[in-house]
Order: sequence, then structure tokens, then C-alpha cells
Amino acid sequence: MNTRRIAAPLFSLALVAGLTCAGNVSSADATAPLPAKKAKAPKNVIVLIGDGMGYKQIAAASLYEKGRSYKQAVGQPGAVREVTGRPVTLQEKFPVQADMATYSVKGSYDPWRDFECVKADPTGSAAAGTAMSTGVKTYNAGLGVDADGKPVENPSERAIALGKAAGSISSVQFSHATPASYVVHNKSRIDHMGIAKQEVASEMTVMMGAGNPHFDDNGKKLKAPKYGYIS
Repeated sequence: MNTRRIAAPLFSLALVAGLTCAGNVSSADATAPLPAKKAKAPKNVIVLIGDGMGYKQIAAASLYEKGRSYKQAVGQPGAVREVTGRPVTLQEKFPVQADMATYSVKGSYDPWRDFECVKADPTGSAAAGTAMSTGVKTYNAGLGVDADGKPVENPSERAIALGKAAGSISSVQFSHATPASYVVHNKSRIDHMGIAKQEVASEMTVMMGAGNPHFDDNGKKLKAPKYGYIS
């Protein structure tokens, strides 16, 4: 199996302790270290996804709103470098930040070297969503499965196994690739019926998405309701 994993920790905590001593210190002068406090576990985990939002989209919004961006790529293909400025958005000021590669198992992404890479096997939402939700690379149509089509665990399943509640809310239909990547396992993202059935049969507490059988995608009322995903 040719599966490449990416690091996908839910939380990261780094503790650094330092002690500087000048001259000789006797055991009587030394102060016993205080016991380390146990890190308080978060009560809830909320994952917010800006679908299709990468560094360039954030930079474009920053330039539009503030006239400057936090990071900018300058130079020509093959000789591109990153210039860092002052944080603009709130998320750029977070004390803990991490990067994640969401391209498919056959894709790549190196904008600092070559801008043409985005044209070679561009990543689909299913592969990107699976990478984010499971930490496992897959092919572009794969949803919650690895490169060989085998199911891989997502955070919702882990939470439910621990006796917690899980939910998925989206601005698109709940059977679309990005929200479904946190719920189901399907070899093809276009199997909307199969994906919807898996979601309805799952142990998710909340499933919410856009769409209404009485209206079209532009909000206009239909002459007859359309129940395309319901059997």
C-alpha cells in the first residue's frame, strides 16, 4: 500500500523549563521544583474549515481589508522566497499554529519553488477533507478511505467511541465531500445517495447542511419538490 501519512495532532502542548545559576549553589540553597500541573483537557473540539481557503486567499483578503499581508511570496519560479511581515488576521496571531498538506496521494504542492505545481493533479475536496480529518493521504475521489480504498478512522468516530457527541454543520449539502469526510467512508465522493445513507445511519448527534427540496440552488421556488438524495 502506497499511503503517505501526515501528522494530524488534535492538540499540542510544549513545556519548557529553564534554570540559570550564577556561581556555586549548595543543596541547602536549591529550591525543590514545584510539581508540574496537569494540563486541563478541552471540553469541546470545534473544527472550522474554510473550504478552498489557502495562504493566497488569506493574503488576498488581508490586502483588500488592510492593504498588507502577513506573508508574501516574491521572485520568479525557481527562485521564490517568502517574506514575513506583521500579522493581519486574528488567526495569524494565535500562539499555536501548524501547517497541513492536503494534496492527494499523487499530488504535490511547493509554491515556493514552482507556481505551475497547482496545475498538476489539483486536489479535490474529498482527498483534502480526508487528509484533514484522518491524517491519511488518498486519491482525489476517496472519502474517508486510504489510497487502497480501506476505511480510516476520523475524529467523529473517535469521539463517539469515547462516549461523546459529534456533529457536522455545513453551508453546502451534508453529503458533499468536505462535511462528509468527517463522517463516512466511501470510495467515490459522487455517490451522494450512498454517502447520505451512511450519514443518516451513523451515530452523529447533529447533521445539518444547505439545500431545500422546494427551492433550486438560486433560491427560487420549484413547481414540484425535488427529493434527489432521499430514498
